[in-house]
Amino acid sequence: MNPQLQQLGQLIGLALSGDEEALQTVVQQILPQLESQASDFRNLAVFVRLLLKGEQDQSKLETAFTALDPIDKAIVQLALQTANHGQAEAEGTEAETDDEKLVQLIVLACGGDQAALTIVTGLIEELQNDKATRELGKALERLIVDEERNPAILTRKLDETGKALVASILEKL
Repeated sequence: MNPQLQQLGQLIGLALSGDEEALQTVVQQILPQLESQASDFRNLAVFVRLLLKGEQDQSKLETAFTALDPIDKAIVQLALQTANHGQAEAEGTEAETDDEKLVQLIVLACGGDQAALTIVTGLIEELQNDKATRELGKALERLIVDEERNPAILTRKLDETGKALVASILEKL
C-alpha cells in the first residue's frame, strides 16, 4: 500500500477510535474529497460514514462493504487495525503477512466488531464458493458464527495450512 493510502487508513482509524482532531480532519476534509465526483473513493466514503456513525445494521454494512474495491478494503482493514490496536501497531502492518492480518481481522470479528465481521463474512463466502478452500470457510464460519472453540472440531477436515491458521486464531482469542 502506498504511503498516502496508509496514512489515510491510519487517520480514519484514529477517527474511529475517538481521536477528536483526526475525526474533525476526516469529516471536514477527507470525506468531502473522497465523495467528490472525480474520486474513485466514493464507496469508501460511504462505508467510513457508516462506521463513524456507529452503524450496527449488518445488512447496511455488508451492502456498503460489497461496493468497495480491493484498495478500499485494504484501507478499511488498516483503519480497523489502527482503531483497535493503536497507532504504534498500525505502523508495523506492512511487515505483517496476509495470514497475520487475517487472524487479526477474525479475532476482531469474534469480539463483536461489526465492520470486521462484515469483512470476514464476505471472505468466508468467497472461501466456501471455492472447492479448494470450502472446508476452511466452513471452519471459520463455525469459529465466528457458532462460537466453536474446540480445535479438533474446527480443524478436522483442514490441511496443515488451515490447521495452523485456526490454531493461531484460537491462540489470540
